[in-house]
Amino acid sequence: MYVPAPFENLNKTTLSHSTQARHRCELARASTITGTQTPGSSGHSMSADFAILSESTLHDRYLRVESRLVRYPDGREVAFDIVGHPKNEHHFVVVFVYFTARRSAVLLREFAQAALPQRGSLANLPTGGFDPRKHASRAEAARAELSEEAQLRGGEWVCLLPPDHPGVLEAKWCRNRFTPFLCIDPEPDPAHGALDAEEHLTAQEVPLQAVLSAMHGGDMLLPAVHTCSCALAWLRQHRRVVDSPLAPPGGCEGGRGRGFTVRRLSRASDASLYGRCLGLRASLLWPRESPPPS
Repeated sequence: MYVPAPFENLNKTTLSHSTQARHRCELARASTITGTQTPGSSGHSMSADFAILSESTLHDRYLRVESRLVRYPDGREVAFDIVGHPKNEHHFVVVFVYFTARRSAVLLREFAQAALPQRGSLANLPTGGFDPRKHASRAEAARAELSEEAQLRGGEWVCLLPPDHPGVLEAKWCRNRFTPFLCIDPEPDPAHGALDAEEHLTAQEVPLQAVLSAMHGGDMLLPAVHTCSCALAWLRQHRRVVDSPLAPPGGCEGGRGRGFTVRRLSRASDASLYGRCLGLRASLLWPRESPPPS
């Protein structure tokens, strides 16, 4: 399990006295809004400060939209639209795959229905809902998604959240939460699961530079960005990867580029999953004259 350093310890010595004072004022103001406590203060917990007064269903199909009435600490009552996926108990899993020998990872290029009309697909990781009818645990759901979307199985597994964590909230107006996982050195799954009917995606094994480019270039879905960040931090912390490349400027661009090498995951004939490359900048992948590390 990767545990990041406390935020208050980051770059503390680089702040001027005036900047530190402004940050203290902002932190105090934020604690008044959220109910969190600053050192030496006496505040209330979030559950005591904010109360759900009522909930009702407005729409229910693949997603459920609920009207939630909330009472604020100052007595205000505000109604919100809250979105979630109750069939999956409002929980899904995301998997970062890392291959040690080649220092590479797996990226999906997946159709994202809400991304239209600007673009049709975005970079993603193997992702799917926890279905209590099929999965005994979130870890089992993660293994199932790896089989279905990347056609991989096995490997060393790491949950990137503490055991008692409820999951990372997908958005402040969404009840869905997700658990990020890291899978190290899985193998091809000859009996892989099938994709869902609405899914349209391709998977590729790519160098870490391509992952960082997609993360920092605005080309990746946010749960995948968070999972990549946690997984790469865990790998560095446990010395599974050294001299990790920094994301080069310019982010991620579409287009074919000047030529690069991408390792495919398994059967080249399986065009449904491995038919095309991700369209990342050629300069962010291995050039032809510089083969991937073995």
